[in-house]
Amino acid sequence: MLSISADSIPYGVVIVAYIDFSRAFDSVSHDKLFLRLYEYGIRGQLLGWLKNFFSHRTHQTRVGVALSSVACLLSGVVQGSGIGPVMFIVFIDQLAKLLEKHHITAKLFADDLKVYLKIENVDDAARLQFALDLITEWSNTWQLSVSVAKCSLLNVGYASVTVDYYLAGSMLPTAEYCRDLGVTMTCNLSMSQHIAEITAKAHQRANIIVYYVHLHLVMKICYFAHLLCMCVPLLNAIV
Repeated sequence: MLSISADSIPYGVVIVAYIDFSRAFDSVSHDKLFLRLYEYGIRGQLLGWLKNFFSHRTHQTRVGVALSSVACLLSGVVQGSGIGPVMFIVFIDQLAKLLEKHHITAKLFADDLKVYLKIENVDDAARLQFALDLITEWSNTWQLSVSVAKCSLLNVGYASVTVDYYLAGSMLPTAEYCRDLGVTMTCNLSMSQHIAEITAKAHQRANIIVYYVHLHLVMKICYFAHLLCMCVPLLNAIV
């Protein structure tokens, strides 16, 4: 989540860049992952065990009773495993450190990355663009491509400097609100949008429950009415 508040930005604007990596967990290069582990001091028998774990894995797709041919997996951490998310964090940790080295705040959660900076003048805008260029360069070097179409900017506060920002050669759009770890963040940090969305979903689910409860009662009434109609001739005969 963002660690900023409306009171912390009385002047200027905090621009948050939401970065989405394309198929992040499936795109981690094994060779580059092993290199990263080696740089972190993981060597010898432990590194050999991790290489055996990730290397020579295969994949097949089933459609009905048909199976595709076996394909070797040359990239990706093993999703569903305990060590997979840890390996991804190790792989991407360098990017966060590079950004922080240039005094750009970066937040990581799994494959979600956001960077933000308070913009008061053109120099601050240039620093943010530098950070975006750094992300592009890093993603190209480490073969973890950015899905630019899913990336966006959120302006928190009032912008005194209007600048277009680019990621991988494409201009990033500015959104009115963004989903941040399940919470809808707006440009004024109001929770109204999030509350409205949650309330709408709750009403929708409540209406579905009411509908099926009502349907169940109607079916029961029809069933007992049918039984009663079948019993009436028998009761008349007894009487």
